[in-house]
Amino acid sequence: MPSHTSSDRDRSGAVIVKVEEMNRDGQCVHEGDFTGEFPDRQAAAAAIKLHLQQFASSGHDETGDFWWGRAANGCETRFFIR
Repeated sequence: MPSHTSSDRDRSGAVIVKVEEMNRDGQCVHEGDFTGEFPDRQAAAAAIKLHLQQFASSGHDETGDFWWGRAANGCETRFFIR
């Protein structure tokens, strides 16, 4: 995993996770923050992986450096650590 940079943290020093919800056509229909702040990237990744268990399928996109979860209806949620 990449190392932390100052851009990985919000003003308080905590790592945050950005969430994008996509419809079946791949259009972003909602953006926001995942619940809570995390002390480091490792803790954020662990929380994302736990959350992904609710999806029909999930994975990690190495190129885009985000985790994704796809619901049975084809809608996708993406998680970006910042």
